[in-house]
Amino acid sequence: MPQPGRGVRSGKAWAYRGAALRIVLGEYSTVADLERDRVLVHQMRHLAFPSVPERHHWIEEGLASCVESITRVQAGQLSELYARMRDEPLAVDLDALWRDLGIERDGQGVRFIEIAREAGIRRAIMARVEG
Repeated sequence: MPQPGRGVRSGKAWAYRGAALRIVLGEYSTVADLERDRVLVHQMRHLAFPSVPERHHWIEEGLASCVESITRVQAGQLSELYARMRDEPLAVDLDALWRDLGIERDGQGVRFIEIAREAGIRRAIMARVEG
């Protein structure tokens, strides 16, 4: 679907009744714009995983996001980052990550701290996607 401007604006994949993609693309996009884009690969990756009930939609997005990066590394689009990180394990401070996202243990469950530094990211991750 052409739009004014450049670059891939958005995309959606359907894998039932025949695979289909809808990509909103700026009419003045260049090859370089498309080579840098992640939306196209992400949407194509959706076609390789079955649809699941809405409450499990997170796995469809999670796998498409993860595999999209792996695909781009294999295609040579993200090789510089891979070369820097491939031989050294990356230490992740999960306690700091949870704190920044505003996630705290609360007895048998968790509670959300809305004033946390990265609470907006947590809300976006957990948001229900319509469409």
